[in-house]
Amino acid sequence: MSAIRIDISPELLKEYSDNDLRKKGFFVLKNGLINFKGSYIVPNDYFGGLATDELYLIRSECYLRSGDLDKSRADLNFLLSNRYKDFQPIANLSSDELLSRILLERRKELLLRGVAWTDLKRLNLHKNTERTVTKIVEGETYSLEPNSLRYAMPFPQVVVDLGSYVQ
Repeated sequence: MSAIRIDISPELLKEYSDNDLRKKGFFVLKNGLINFKGSYIVPNDYFGGLATDELYLIRSECYLRSGDLDKSRADLNFLLSNRYKDFQPIANLSSDELLSRILLERRKELLLRGVAWTDLKRLNLHKNTERTVTKIVEGETYSLEPNSLRYAMPFPQVVVDLGSYVQ
């Protein structure tokens, strides 16, 4: 992957408000395309490791799922206080609203970090967070429904042939 080959979707870019510091820090307009520039490592390379921002998001989600909304909000507010100009702390959200916000911030914060696929798979296990992915390629529409068997990658044919596996 390289920055010249990745065009960030305008729908995703709309999720970043004007006071979201990541909007300027993560993206640049090049040749009419919105490119990602927010990697921790050299340009045109993407970071795929665990970092502090992801740990705050994980812990915030874990606190929420275990019923401790105060600690969940505290972790999310700490992270977001360093992501927004004039940040107003999150308060008075229901458990479902807080989960939605954590997942939205996770999607925005961990862009191109290699976690979207596993997030999609784990979140599709729950009715309130499942999502159908739809892409249009050369005029043809492709959809991946929640919990589809297509989430599992097939064994390569050479492995099937060598091991006498049945697909």
